[in-house]
Amino acid sequence: MGATALDLGPRSEPPILGVAGRWFPRGCVGCTLQQALAAYKTHGTNCEECVDDETLCGSLRGLRALALELRR
Repeated sequence: MGATALDLGPRSEPPILGVAGRWFPRGCVGCTLQQALAAYKTHGTNCEECVDDETLCGSLRGLRALALELRR
């Protein structure tokens, strides 16, 4: 998987196993697409910005862009 994994960017939150620090998540295209679509579908239920006007939500736009990119 190392050669084909998508780099999801460095993270510092949340702490892993209670230990603060940077970590570098990666995922295969199929799994990342599946998770991005699931997050996109449920995002609006927990986002105040989406309740007001989903076109203003950067997170929702980012999830959609990621899913579209991964479908290529």
